[in-house]
Amino acid sequence: MLQKFDERNRDLIVNLNGQLIYRNRAGISPFDSAVQGGDAVWQGLRLYRGRIFKLHQHLDRLHQSATALSFSEIPIREKIIAQLTRPIPNDARIFYQKQMTHHLLPKVSRDWLREVTNCFLIRDPAEVITSYIKKNREPTVQDLGFIQQAEIFDLVQRQTGSVPPVMDAGDVLRDPEGMLRLLCGAISVDFTDAMLSWPSGMRETEGVWAKYWYAEVERSTSFAPYRERKIEVPEGLHEVHARCREYYDRLYEYRLH
Repeated sequence: MLQKFDERNRDLIVNLNGQLIYRNRAGISPFDSAVQGGDAVWQGLRLYRGRIFKLHQHLDRLHQSATALSFSEIPIREKIIAQLTRPIPNDARIFYQKQMTHHLLPKVSRDWLREVTNCFLIRDPAEVITSYIKKNREPTVQDLGFIQQAEIFDLVQRQTGSVPPVMDAGDVLRDPEGMLRLLCGAISVDFTDAMLSWPSGMRETEGVWAKYWYAEVERSTSFAPYRERKIEVPEGLHEVHARCREYYDRLYEYRLH
């Protein structure tokens, strides 16, 4: 069966006998009908907020299917999980994750943050609030993530013994290239002009909330020229704004500039 090539899958990584390799080195395509529809079982997994969605339920079904087909060798659950969460291939230097601070709930361990390079993007609370209320008219301080961002910032400082890079969204919009060069220097990544533009449209890696929030981003292909705007926070949210600004101002002092 001939399938149309999807450009988004060009750099797909395949686990072949325990070795992580790019799809073009796998010998046989993971999209080949013999792999997908032959004597095999498989489960599609989705990643939300840095966690695999219903992993154990998927593994239960995978094991049941393999047992029903009388497979002679079925890997134990712990081995499969170890393969799913192993490091990225040696020839891939960067694996980017975007985390929203208010999604890192108290029950979710933050110990893993010490294993990655953390960068913090902050934004003026007035801009955050006036944007947020287009979808939720009565946000709380907890909804907006400023408290959680400060907590995580303090945690990373304690874990690493150093101040992680902080960028202010306003500075990025005023001088995209200059700010990205500063960030690259801070985390030892080579700057390229490719960082200044991107294809339009929704990305497969976006979260389930993307269609509600990212319409303007999806239409863009580069950073738009900065425009100074007069922003007025509704009177009923002045206290929320003041609380958020306390945490924003503290991180603002550490911003790259």
